[in-house]
Amino acid sequence: ARKKKERLNALLILHAEQLVGAQTLVEEILDQMAVRWELAEILPGSGTSSVLEYLVRLRPGESETRLLELLKSAPGRQVQAAEYRSLEGLATDR
Repeated sequence: ARKKKERLNALLILHAEQLVGAQTLVEEILDQMAVRWELAEILPGSGTSSVLEYLVRLRPGESETRLLELLKSAPGRQVQAAEYRSLEGLATDR
């Protein structure tokens, strides 16, 4: 039952111009707000930007709205755009 409670249940998609800086920032915020998270993929974006995809499970009491606000308002504008998609109801083995 505990393992099921801690399953990764959302996808966080981020667009960033500076990959290293954005990745560091995002992972610091996820360390504070998520029970579990993992970097799923880094994809090339348009031009010099990159797309980072994280599988996450937020801590009880944390919201995706607050997560997105923190990411978008972080100093240095590391994250150009962010999207949070629930994976509830989808079959996964994670």
